[in-house]
Amino acid sequence: MPYLSIHTNRGLPEQEQSALLDAASKIVAAQLSKPEEYVMASFVPATRMRFAGEESPTAFLELSSIAIPDAKRNPLVAALTDLVAQRCEIKTDRIFVVLADIKAAFWSLNGATIG
Repeated sequence: MPYLSIHTNRGLPEQEQSALLDAASKIVAAQLSKPEEYVMASFVPATRMRFAGEESPTAFLELSSIAIPDAKRNPLVAALTDLVAQRCEIKTDRIFVVLADIKAAFWSLNGATIG
């Protein structure tokens, strides 16, 4: 169950937030070869964020998932970065992405661990 959290100091109208989450969910599902029904994504608007010594538009993305293949890391990060840059009007050098590959034994769904 991949989980993507998008934090940004760029305000977006609700409809654009939903469109961003929809597109991000599809990217994660496609890049990780997982059904989209298992992908969770959130948009977390931050009133203030500071990166590289300034508060200009920025974003922090965190993707946690079971088994992020090495060959998929860079294409996945590039696709998510491009999406957020375009939809939120943020320069790509101000978008920070963290990937967390979690063991299945540490994920749970429906009250039980997956692995």
